[in-house]
Order: sequence, then structure tokens, then C-alpha cells
Amino acid sequence: MKICDYGCGNEAKYFFKNGKGCCNSSPNKCPFKRQKDSERKKGKFNGTPYWEIDGYKKESHWKGKKLPDEVKTKISESLKNNGLPKGRGSTPEKEIERKRKLSEIIKKRYEDGWLPKSGRTKKIKYQSKYEGEVLLDGSWELLVAKYFDENKIEWRRNKKRFQYYDNNKKRFYTPDFYLIKSDTYIEVKGYETDLDRLKWSQFPNKIEIWNKDTLINKGIL
Repeated sequence: MKICDYGCGNEAKYFFKNGKGCCNSSPNKCPFKRQKDSERKKGKFNGTPYWEIDGYKKESHWKGKKLPDEVKTKISESLKNNGLPKGRGSTPEKEIERKRKLSEIIKKRYEDGWLPKSGRTKKIKYQSKYEGEVLLDGSWELLVAKYFDENKIEWRRNKKRFQYYDNNKKRFYTPDFYLIKSDTYIEVKGYETDLDRLKWSQFPNKIEIWNKDTLINKGIL
């Protein structure tokens, strides 16, 4: 029996072009997905299926039954969060401790060279003669990396984070590229925001912002 891919634990009766199966004709009719979407809007979703919540009154397909191993696996996966502490602490003290652990994990990931996904762009693998295999954010960064290689400009995929302040709150900024000979950081930007201009104004090193006009003038676009 194929189980609904949207988390309710019921049998999948409908299948879509993306290969997922659902208990209803629309994913939005799946009870767990509806619960999840509703709780996310309220900022309360913690990944727990409603049949696992103590005191839940509503009848469900699995009430009083033993969950199949496949459903148990899906529940286990849904509760995972890439090793990050999930959900709010049950007390203020536990919440402070949870945030501290979360901060330590994120810092460690950055130290190991972790690059989070940028906006809605997907990561693109590229093999550079100067930098080796790198992950780039979107097609513009890919074109810029190829431009560096074609023009024999030694570069690095920047992983160094720089501190700046926004309303007295410490934040961090990571430019896209670093040019070795000119000791210059390059930020590839489609559009600018007030926050962008704020972090650039506090940037301690030489930085160039390559927007659409810059890419056109350099023959990249």
C-alpha cells in the first residue's frame, strides 16, 4: 500500500505529475497538510502529526491502530531538522539553551565552509580551473565565474563572513567572490535594498557591486 506523501498516514489514492501520492484529489485536502499549513501561518508548526499529539480529539485513520513501519519512518523524518534543535523550549530557560545550541551549530557550519542557499536561486555546480568545483547561486554567478576563468582572473568562492550592525543588532554578510590579485570582493546583485546598502557601507574591505548594467558592460550578459 502506498502511503500519502503529504504526511497524514492514509493510503495514497491519487498520484500527481511530481510523482507524489495523496489521500485526496488535492494536496490541500490532506488533513496533515491542512494542519501543517494552518499552524505554520500561526508560527506554531513543529512537524508533529496530529495523531501524535496528546489529547487530540479528532478521529483519525490510525486511531487505536498500530502504525505501519513506513508511516513511522515518515514521522521520524518529519521530526528531523538537519541536526538543529527543533521547536520552542517548554520553559524560558530551555528556550534560551535551545537558541544557544542552535547558534553554536550554525557557527560551526560556517567555520566548515557551509554556504546557505541564497534566496530562491538554486545551487549550481561549476568546475573552475582556479577554484576547482564550487557551488554557485544562480545563473548570474555562474556567468561571472566563467568570465573570471576565461579572462585568467584568479578568484575564490568567498566563504568569509563580515560583521555589520542593523539597528544595533549584530549581523553577518558574505560577499559572493574574492579576487586574489586585486584584493577585491565581488557581490553579484540583481537589485539593491536598503539593507544591502547598509551592509556595504560598513564593509571593511574593497568591494565592487556587479549589477545587471555591470554585467552587460563587461559583456557577461
